[in-house]
Amino acid sequence: MPDGQVRPATMHEAAWDWLLTCPHVGELFFGFATAREGGTLLVPVTACMDSAETEFVDGSSIRNYDLTIVRFCLYTAAPDDRENLDALDDLAKLADWVAAQSAQGSYPVLPAGCTPLNVEALPGGDFFSAWDEGGAKYMLQIRIRYEKE
Repeated sequence: MPDGQVRPATMHEAAWDWLLTCPHVGELFFGFATAREGGTLLVPVTACMDSAETEFVDGSSIRNYDLTIVRFCLYTAAPDDRENLDALDDLAKLADWVAAQSAQGSYPVLPAGCTPLNVEALPGGDFFSAWDEGGAKYMLQIRIRYEKE
């Protein structure tokens, strides 16, 4: 951990601080946001408790902190218009950033007693989307896998 950097108190703060370093995240919101163009929302899937993948006899465990990134975009129903394609490409850049950070070992700084093992976009880089009269939402799930003492 770099000198002078304070460890976050929660996994939510760790994910927030890490995502703020991503050049593909503009306005970042936590939990709730107005659906405006380019807004990115961090929604913890494990809001109250993260899941233990493996538990050891010494009380330590391998755990998963899962979160969903929701990106709000305008959409078009016009033929031959690249706007929807560009919006999806923006989210793909965020997924690529997550993969690059994991490959470089550039993980979020986690709370005391927690050691990051890897970070990945789930499931395999697929995206989910939905739309209504207000715009489109693209969703990407991310998992932070870590060891807890």
